[in-house]
Amino acid sequence: MNIKRFLFLSAVVGLLLTSCGEDTAFEENPFYDEEATGEDPKIPAGGLNDTLGGSGGSGGNGSASTLVVDQIQRATVTYIGATWCPPCGANGDPAKIYMEDTYGDNVVILNVQYRDAISPRGSFGFNFGTKFQDFVGSNSIPHAYWSGSNFNMKNRGFYNDANANNSESQIDIDAILRNIPEVGVAAKASLSNGVVSVETKTKFFNSLNQAYLGVYLLEDAVMAMQKVGTKDSLTSHENVMRASAFNSDTLGIDLIGTSLAADDELVGNYQITVPGSVVDPTNLQVAVVVWESDQVNGIANSIIVDVE
Repeated sequence: MNIKRFLFLSAVVGLLLTSCGEDTAFEENPFYDEEATGEDPKIPAGGLNDTLGGSGGSGGNGSASTLVVDQIQRATVTYIGATWCPPCGANGDPAKIYMEDTYGDNVVILNVQYRDAISPRGSFGFNFGTKFQDFVGSNSIPHAYWSGSNFNMKNRGFYNDANANNSESQIDIDAILRNIPEVGVAAKASLSNGVVSVETKTKFFNSLNQAYLGVYLLEDAVMAMQKVGTKDSLTSHENVMRASAFNSDTLGIDLIGTSLAADDELVGNYQITVPGSVVDPTNLQVAVVVWESDQVNGIANSIIVDVE
């Protein structure tokens, strides 16, 4: 640990992390653990059946696509919050806004609204987020996971102090962006007759034993009343996870290749039927995430594009 980071952590040791336990009022955690593996009770098993998603797609080797894959490493942040959670509105939402405002397209936020009016129990977002929470043994929100190539996934809650949240997020995102990507991805998406068609191209800059792909439908500007401390505030929720092109896996991923060599390229075409939970189809986006394994901590790189 460098001296600057040691001093920063020492300065905020007295701050509290706030979180909500599922189905309970929020709890205050008395300490912050950057390498948290989860000390909260695990979420009860069940409720993990996929109920939303797309029709899958096809992919294969080749370069017929006109998409260009940039050798850019992006940070993928999986955020879990809920409208009924006061600390989510007070601490989690401002941290998301800071990350997007600071890093733009270099950070891809997958926003899981957890068991609320936006994403009820059994929705794809709920199932996806539960997989992450189970992986570290946590049932507290707001909670977030920072992922990227050659980076050990970090997970934690949020302080009451915005500067502490922003600084810690910046440390992790900067560390991810400094890494040379092992794999990159490009995508474009269009909407027609209630179906989003997605074209992807995945390029490998180093050899990999295997690769999985997640093609996710997100929605911006979902307006809902959000608990913020003791008040309710009409809030715009961005990057809300709605569906995946793949239904056979809770994470919404599919194996796209094995024994991959440097400079290999895979092209895929996928379709996602817009689910009824979507409020405004004009606010749709697609996030394409490359995974090096089928585990929660396997995210390597990602990209987010508007649906045209």
